[in-house]
Amino acid sequence: MPDRTPLFLIPYPLPEDALTDYPALGSELANTIEGVFKAPSCRAYSDVGVSAPHNATTVVPLNRERWDTPHPSGGGMHDGTSAAPGRIYAPRAGIYAIHASMLVTAGGTPTNLNSYARLRHQNTNYIADVIVPWSAAAPAMTQARLTLSSVWALAFNEMVELCLFNSSGFAATINSSAVISPEFALTWLAPIPPGAAPLALDGRAWDEPREELPPLDYNGTILEPPEGIVLA
Repeated sequence: MPDRTPLFLIPYPLPEDALTDYPALGSELANTIEGVFKAPSCRAYSDVGVSAPHNATTVVPLNRERWDTPHPSGGGMHDGTSAAPGRIYAPRAGIYAIHASMLVTAGGTPTNLNSYARLRHQNTNYIADVIVPWSAAAPAMTQARLTLSSVWALAFNEMVELCLFNSSGFAATINSSAVISPEFALTWLAPIPPGAAPLALDGRAWDEPREELPPLDYNGTILEPPEGIVLA
């Protein structure tokens, strides 16, 4: 056909940039598929109610998992028996979907309506929040149902928490209710795109190596293990 270049006129060997490395593409595709079907995921919850003092931020402790994924450092993404049972850690750098829900009961008729449920990253960044829909006219023991979600980029071993800031004027209760409260989930979605602005607190690029974080309490203080005890 006149609009086609005859095969014998195509220069040989082909320019290097015209060659396709099909084995490499196949390997990359296989790794991508494996990553999708083995995406790290964890959903933790508490089967007991949690007290939330007035004028304080309470990290919701979670004592059980509906499912979990092994973490390279040992254990899972969540450890309900650790010193910080409200945290879920990322076992792989990537973009994660985060979801949480809780039922909160006021301990009295609220005198301040600025109470929030929050998702917190690395003990510092609040990445999503929702106001507790209490009313100054509501009677004591009024229950509010809250849900939060976000999509966030996490470096290896960074963590997220579910928090309640209670400023109602009274202590509140985070109620335990099957499949609803409190529930907290973290699921890997995809790799972080090249060139993405760093969200890590240390400012390093996503693909730079990071040492494992030391165990911290809720105030960010490093927890020293008792003498003779080795932390996994």
